[in-house]
Amino acid sequence: MKKIVQKMNSFLALSKPRISLMVAITAFAGYRLAQISVDQMQQDRAWWICAAVLIMSSSASAFNQIMERNLDAKMRRTSKRPLVMGSISMKEAWIFGILSFGLGLSLMQWKGNLPSVGLLLLTFFSYVLLYTPLKQTSTLNTLIGAVPGALPPLIGWVAVTSKIEMGGAILFAILFFWQLPHFLAIAWLYREDYRNAGMSMITNSLDSGAFVGRHAFLYCFALIPVAMFPTLTGMAGNVYFFGSIFLGLFLLLLTFRFLRSQTQSNARQVLLGSVIYLPALLTLLMMDSM
Repeated sequence: MKKIVQKMNSFLALSKPRISLMVAITAFAGYRLAQISVDQMQQDRAWWICAAVLIMSSSASAFNQIMERNLDAKMRRTSKRPLVMGSISMKEAWIFGILSFGLGLSLMQWKGNLPSVGLLLLTFFSYVLLYTPLKQTSTLNTLIGAVPGALPPLIGWVAVTSKIEMGGAILFAILFFWQLPHFLAIAWLYREDYRNAGMSMITNSLDSGAFVGRHAFLYCFALIPVAMFPTLTGMAGNVYFFGSIFLGLFLLLLTFRFLRSQTQSNARQVLLGSVIYLPALLTLLMMDSM
């Protein structure tokens, strides 16, 4: 029984559950907001759509770890992943990834629509076949990786409306700009790990601190007006509008501190602040949607 539990925990780790859960939550936000926009509040398909996105995210995470298993072994933060530790074999990881891919895709085909299936596939393949290998070859990987990370709320929106609309595009933009200071903080916190593993990150240069701090601040600054668009386009009310400004200024202050001094403490505050910002913003948006 103990071995079964350990194996299940290893498969859970292979799916990167925290990331996959956040992806599913953003997809739910897109689905819910699209329902409000078309005045269709039935929840019958919402959980199936979110399950499809979560399972497909788990598959992408598995293939990411398959492709980066040798790099993961060189980094402290990833050295205890199941493929590195040997608690899951390569064959088991492949089977998990393929089955998860098939199940997630089948659920979306069943409960979604053709455009949402297409976006789900785009998210998967851009993450696995574009972003993952780029981490070893180009410093643009963070910018490009923000695209699949921003697509889940758009998938949720399109699963309701069958088309890309302004509301879904705004959610995509919010997620895109939010990810950049979030991941720049991660890149700075673990820059030694990334450098030792030979990954092509903008933090590899010893004098990259000012560059990273400046870009984290600028992306966060751009996020503030982008996050206002739900109210400006009639998706949400004034409570959300002023709440988004407050949350944006809160995160901007943290990135400003990081801009002035690229310490581990300041980078960690940006990371934690971004983790607070996104669920708070999406919750406020769903509560104050028109």
